[in-house]
Amino acid sequence: MPRLLQAKAAKEAKAVKEAEETAKADSTNRQLRLYQIVIATLVAACFYHFSQEYESLLGLTATDVFPRISRSVHHVPTTNQNQLVHVMFGLSGDHDGFFAEFEVVLKSVLLNAPHHAPMEVHIMTDQAANQKLTQEVWPRLFPNSTPTASPTTQTTNQLWYTNVTLTNYNVESHLEEWRNQLYNKTRGIFGSLDNIHTVGAYFRLFAHKVISSHYYYDHNNTHKVDRVLYMDTDVVVMANLAVVFREAPTTTEWMLQISWLCDGFALIHLPQMDHFWKLIEKIDMSKRDNQFHDQDLVLAIQESIDVDKPVSQRHIQNMSKPWDLYVTRDWPIQKPADLFRYRPQLGAIHYNGGASDKTAYFTKGPFINDEIARPGWGIAANFFRDLPWSWAFYMGQSRGYYDSNTQIRLISA
Repeated sequence: MPRLLQAKAAKEAKAVKEAEETAKADSTNRQLRLYQIVIATLVAACFYHFSQEYESLLGLTATDVFPRISRSVHHVPTTNQNQLVHVMFGLSGDHDGFFAEFEVVLKSVLLNAPHHAPMEVHIMTDQAANQKLTQEVWPRLFPNSTPTASPTTQTTNQLWYTNVTLTNYNVESHLEEWRNQLYNKTRGIFGSLDNIHTVGAYFRLFAHKVISSHYYYDHNNTHKVDRVLYMDTDVVVMANLAVVFREAPTTTEWMLQISWLCDGFALIHLPQMDHFWKLIEKIDMSKRDNQFHDQDLVLAIQESIDVDKPVSQRHIQNMSKPWDLYVTRDWPIQKPADLFRYRPQLGAIHYNGGASDKTAYFTKGPFINDEIARPGWGIAANFFRDLPWSWAFYMGQSRGYYDSNTQIRLISA
């Protein structure tokens, strides 16, 4: 009997010992897993800190250094760090409504600048617009601007998430020459630059005359300006502008929203613009209705030269669908649900306002204020129209919280 008790006690003691050893092993494994998690977290934190410091000091991003790594599941389209994104406007006259429109589209452009490349905004102005811009608009928007070593450059001291340059070109001295060129190239059909729009509507056709070379944002090197995204003041941008440049072929003269009637949002290939004018010279404009004025020159090429060519060989091609939405063509799609199905992805909207009435379209346009269209078409315009500049500036500044060196500056070319 004692032997049975001893055997039972020994068996129980062995079981207790095995249980203790198992528990100890489990505890050790848990500690090892905890250590692994801590180490992985520290490595990730160090990598993130390194990537931010690298970006701040050298102007490169983590994805530039480690191209297979991205901070986001949705990879944001980026351009090469030295490949600036260029945007252009043409401004004529000093009407308050016209400049109110300009401020709305400018807000949308600034807040949709590329994330990892600088952006330059080229603004061609006549004398009246130049005076309005430099003496009223810029001082109001950037009251803390200070001069730099360059007499033509000011820093606004407005931090932004990427370097942005706003360059103003006063082209008043070119207008007589451009009127003569327009008259001669069209055999006298176009004798005036002033029609239901303003002379600024024609500036895009002569941009290659004044925007040919420009400084990098650091002012250490010059580079040729290749492609410029022109937009009217009644456009609102809703997505990263780097996408337009990434998607576009580099061989076309223009990249339009559609193949007919609308060049108010167009990617212009500046080195090809002399060829553009040579094509115009070959067309007999007297046989055309010419009811669309500045846009008739583009239409003439589309309808006389490009019409029978394969799409890939046309001088003027189309934007991708997210960037191809405008009122003149798409006005029947008014209900929000229909609009969202028609354009599930949106890059920009062209509202086709303007004409002889200089009142800001964003304050009275039916597709912005109409009860049916407002919840769809009006979303973009109303957001940027009603967004105060102080909020917009903070939005742009906060996106670049890790780099205090990127900001907006002003240049008078």
